[in-house]
Amino acid sequence: MVSRVYQWSIHSSKPKDVQPSAAALADLARRQAIPDTRDNTGRLLGDPPPGRSALDRKRAKMEQEHADD
Repeated sequence: MVSRVYQWSIHSSKPKDVQPSAAALADLARRQAIPDTRDNTGRLLGDPPPGRSALDRKRAKMEQEHADD
């Protein structure tokens, strides 16, 4: 007997001609360029990577607003 989830995963395959967008590739390159400074505990407990926390995004937004002035 085969479970329904396994049957679904066998029959649902994505098309091979799907390509990621340029924005997705740029975001991937940006994330890979930032070194991961988290320790093992941070990784295990789910701390966000450097530059991805809510505080980092808020600081970046504030810096951008001040640069526009």
